[in-house]
Amino acid sequence: MNKMKQKKLIWKQVTKNSLPPLILDFFIRELKNTFLRKLGFYYKYYKKVGDKGYIVPEADKEFVDELRKRARKDKNYLWNIYNMQYKDAKNLIDFSEELSKDNFKIKSDEELKQCFIQLRNNFFNYSYSLFLSVPRAPFLEDIVKKQLHKKLSNKKKIDEYFNVLMTPDKESNTGKAQKELLRIASSKNITKKLINSFLKKYSFLNVRFGYGKPYTYDDIVKRIVFLKRESPEKKLLELNTKNEELKEKRKKIIQELEFDEKLIDIINLARENSFFRTYNLETYSYVGCILIPFFNEVGKRVGLSYDELFYCTADEIISLLNNRIEIDNRKNSFVFAFLDGEANIFTGEKISFFEEKEIVDTSKFVFKGITASKGVVKGKARIVKSREDFSKMNAGDILVTEFTTPDYVTVMEKAAAIIADLGGLTSHTAVVARELGKPCIVGLVDASKVIKDDDIIEVDADKGLVIRKLNMKKLSTGDCKMNLFMYLFAKGFGKPQEKIIGYGHKNL
Repeated sequence: MNKMKQKKLIWKQVTKNSLPPLILDFFIRELKNTFLRKLGFYYKYYKKVGDKGYIVPEADKEFVDELRKRARKDKNYLWNIYNMQYKDAKNLIDFSEELSKDNFKIKSDEELKQCFIQLRNNFFNYSYSLFLSVPRAPFLEDIVKKQLHKKLSNKKKIDEYFNVLMTPDKESNTGKAQKELLRIASSKNITKKLINSFLKKYSFLNVRFGYGKPYTYDDIVKRIVFLKRESPEKKLLELNTKNEELKEKRKKIIQELEFDEKLIDIINLARENSFFRTYNLETYSYVGCILIPFFNEVGKRVGLSYDELFYCTADEIISLLNNRIEIDNRKNSFVFAFLDGEANIFTGEKISFFEEKEIVDTSKFVFKGITASKGVVKGKARIVKSREDFSKMNAGDILVTEFTTPDYVTVMEKAAAIIADLGGLTSHTAVVARELGKPCIVGLVDASKVIKDDDIIEVDADKGLVIRKLNMKKLSTGDCKMNLFMYLFAKGFGKPQEKIIGYGHKNL
């Protein structure tokens, strides 16, 4: 693809997370061929610039339209895809478990290389799942929303019903781990055996997208100490009761609105997609965790540390190449671009060609998003954009982030409320917030870029609003007028077309 054609593409940021080249290589390198083999059409554009992930909305729409067209022709089409995805996930897990038990330290370099090739191929075979769950969500959810709008006029009720209908019955490993930790914290006799048993089952949840370090014994002790302050018995009862209540509410809604079998099937598909998005992340976390010794051995053979190994591509590792200069350049910054089916990695001056300019209104103090879990909370904001920020989070703070992954649960459980720039009702942030019973708003776009640590903010998850306490001394008169207008409108006073005049610094 030439540069002129690439420049014409309009990109939209959809994710925010730091992933090394090897993980991106596993996800993207064979994406076109895997999609063609599995579905007969493919996802065309994606690029990773630093920690920002971008798609081309126009191409994304084409992909969704093709998915919708095929689903209309065959009512089992999407269910068949789910079954295929679960099967491919199982193949990746089974192979990884078998490899993790193998005595690969005694293998020759050639034998180890063959093991790595098989692992790479299993990753390639499952890579399409990551790029299928997100575009699948909107068209399923839109059908349900459209039917709710037809049958109901009250927006608050529509949002409430939609939230209930989209919540999956299946429980993620993150949700199961939270309940088990609450049970341990509720125990009068907390033993090493209980904690080690927990670690054996759930330590992998701290490994993001297959790269990182699992939870340690000390990590879990700290979480238990924190949970014991929060009445763990009561919290556990609330979570168990809430799950059953949601099931009953969904049944009543379906009966009340007299949904037909076709719509019920679409609701079930959307709920399955909601569960699968978190299951997908947890699959990569689990596989990456159990393969840490294997990756360490591969790194040792080619003279690289675990971290350095992940800054290579799969082909470089297979060839046992060791280009230290290129690896060091990638540690500083890199772009992984998937353009019309072709994957490439870039460093140095070439990066500027792919960068997108961001315009952020720093005077903004009212943010509108999607309610993922209801509740109203006021408190201190804590900006968490990476693991390095986890230590800043205190009990009762409001977690302000761009995007969460399974390793974020340690800060999510401390939060009084959770707000995120990215994601929808089926995102990891939304699903886990509901499992934890935390007020949550997603899809806020730029909240984490504007809100600062220690800002006092109000999270009104009933209305999908976040309101930042404004420092009027730092604003111009014009900004004060506009922000006061937005504040009053957000709080229910006035209408969008009404103007508020005469409120400069002196008036305020």
